Amino acid sequence: MFQHPELINTLFPKDPKVIAKAVSLSLLNNKEYKDVRFLKSLLARLTKVHPRLQRHIRRFKTLTTSAEWDIVPFDEKDKEKAEQAKRRISSIMQELIDVFIDGMLFGNSLIRIKYDDSSLGKIPVVDKKFHPTETEFNTDYLHNTAILLNAEMGKFKRFSIDESEKHLYIAYANPDNYEPGGLLRDVIYYIFMLNLSVQEWMQFQQFLKGVIQGRSKKAASEADKKAGEKAVQTAVDHNFAFTSDQIDIEFHKIADSNAGKSFDDFTQKMEEDIEIAITGTSSLASDRQRNAMTVQERDAQDISIWGRKNFQNFINKQMLKFDYRMNNSKFDKAELPYEFKFIQKLSQDKQINMNIIQSAVELGIPINLKEFTLKTGIEHAGKPNDLITNERSSEDNINGLGFM
Repeated sequence: MFQHPELINTLFPKDPKVIAKAVSLSLLNNKEYKDVRFLKSLLARLTKVHPRLQRHIRRFKTLTTSAEWDIVPFDEKDKEKAEQAKRRISSIMQELIDVFIDGMLFGNSLIRIKYDDSSLGKIPVVDKKFHPTETEFNTDYLHNTAILLNAEMGKFKRFSIDESEKHLYIAYANPDNYEPGGLLRDVIYYIFMLNLSVQEWMQFQQFLKGVIQGRSKKAASEADKKAGEKAVQTAVDHNFAFTSDQIDIEFHKIADSNAGKSFDDFTQKMEEDIEIAITGTSSLASDRQRNAMTVQERDAQDISIWGRKNFQNFINKQMLKFDYRMNNSKFDKAELPYEFKFIQKLSQDKQINMNIIQSAVELGIPINLKEFTLKTGIEHAGKPNDLITNERSSEDNINGLGFM
């Protein structure tokens, strides 16, 4: 497995030029010199230097894939086939989630699977999980994925998945960003700046202690001066000192302790942006930002809906299709009789509808009360054709919604 040379003896590079060069190498148009391994190696190390990032990734995974799912037949006569397919891919579902999340984080991801015989037919099992540095999104290759194998003198070779083995590989690429790095590339500079700021903060803590100055009077002898030097060192080491009346020790404050507030503000801003980039929302908002959090929470729900939709397409177009091929001799002539779907609970549907209605009203789009009740289950004393708008602001106007 490839490792960036800068990571061999250090946890993370201290020079921003290392990151800039890795990004540049990943974006070269000349495929002979293009190399995504340097960037992906740095991205893979990010979670080790920034533990909070790992929490954001877990939350992103939960937002995207925590809902219940099922294999739903298009016709009731295929219900048993759908149930068998569900039981077969259940054994590999966690790995499929990991592929999907890694694809979002790194830009693309890949696993190789094999099929074991069972009473349910041929069950998929992970044969190899490729490290991010071992794959590259490349439209010239099958599955839009090139496999990278290290060669002599730090170089590598690209290999394509063979057409006859296409069903043995599950690949995913971030649909919103086909450039190398995915979501993690969006935050790597933020984390670099945070680490640099922490180092500077440690130096600042030294300044907070101030500077000790020893001053000798004109009448001080050489012995007094030497004793004064030792006294200053004693003051540094033990917080006390004995001196003659010919030596004065003064303490000078060179940094205001309140200056540390800028550090707190800066790091919180960085942490917020990192969390929003990964999960769509921030848990670090201050009291004055709570109103904005309502919008962010809706953004997070939008991300979970968007993520689940993409995950459904990912499963239906690859794993479910390959599973059907392996367990149906008439695959070439038949369409899939079922599909993978997340099960949306009624309460979740109503919350989503409420968010959609609120967004519409805020944009100036009136909603009639009958539709509002139907979509949210919330009863109101108004008439069915009354319109909900954002034009009124009164005591009974909850969340800016008014009735007219």
